[in-house]
Amino acid sequence: MENNEDSVAQLSFKIKFEEIWDFNIIMLDWQVDDIKNRNNPDKAMSSFAEVTLTSGKKKFSNARSVTAENNYSPNWNRFLNGLLFRGTLNELLSKKIHIYLYEK
Repeated sequence: MENNEDSVAQLSFKIKFEEIWDFNIIMLDWQVDDIKNRNNPDKAMSSFAEVTLTSGKKKFSNARSVTAENNYSPNWNRFLNGLLFRGTLNELLSKKIHIYLYEK
């Protein structure tokens, strides 16, 4: 059987292009006021803060402050490191930031 007709097909699709970035979110000038030691409210406590970037139960990055010694209103000028994330801006905006305060 001879067929001189060419088969023609059309394929169409959409592409969504997003740039992947390396984000480094730096924590500057954080302060907590009037924190008290749970066991001894009259005693100032030594504390540090931690900030974590998460999605669901998955941790992506965390940043930790230095320890503020014996202080009711600790101030952290800068954290030891920043929150690091590699992805698109939309992916970053879908994450949550959790802030924790710990007693040393």
